[in-house]
Amino acid sequence: QINCRGKFARWDGSGTMLFGDLFIIGTSAFSKSLTSDIFYDYRKDIFMKRGQMPFTTGLQDIQAYANIGEMESKGIEGIASYTDKIGEVSFTLRGNFTFATTNVINYDEADNALYYQMTEGYRLNQTRGLIALGLFKDQQDIETSPLQTFGTYLPGAIKYKDVNGDGLINNKDVVPIGNTHIPNFVYGAGLNMRWKGWDMNVLLQGSGMS
Repeated sequence: QINCRGKFARWDGSGTMLFGDLFIIGTSAFSKSLTSDIFYDYRKDIFMKRGQMPFTTGLQDIQAYANIGEMESKGIEGIASYTDKIGEVSFTLRGNFTFATTNVINYDEADNALYYQMTEGYRLNQTRGLIALGLFKDQQDIETSPLQTFGTYLPGAIKYKDVNGDGLINNKDVVPIGNTHIPNFVYGAGLNMRWKGWDMNVLLQGSGMS
């Protein structure tokens, strides 16, 4: 039994740049504020499982761990609030949002002739799938199109793109599509109202671009 230990494992290194702005106007009964931040984060030497081992090591069947990952994240976030009073009712409105993406710069994986199926060079948790061209119009359309290998289909079924041009529609035609599995955009809004000792709070949250 071979035990491949990470003797020289270490914490990953990172660098972060943050640009922010804060705007506040207010009196004893009225105020509004706006905060925004633009950020960039770079990480290298991320400790991860190796996707391949050179044959010269004799350990090609062993999945070792090493500090080899590299990624970058960037985005923007903002928070806004507004406080005022109408008659005996005082209220505060708040809103916030965050938009961020993470790109994979270096990821240890075997070379792939189908470059679009690699992790490196794409966003982290990238969604992948087949490209739909439309629907099959009739049986002749099916017979003159690349063979779809994942089951029987009839006119009216979805017609997919043969990305690598081999005349077959299969896993080799799966490409990055859309956004990521994890939302890139998160937002929220809140309302707080006060009247004669009574309070009411409303909170809304959501996410998108996933």
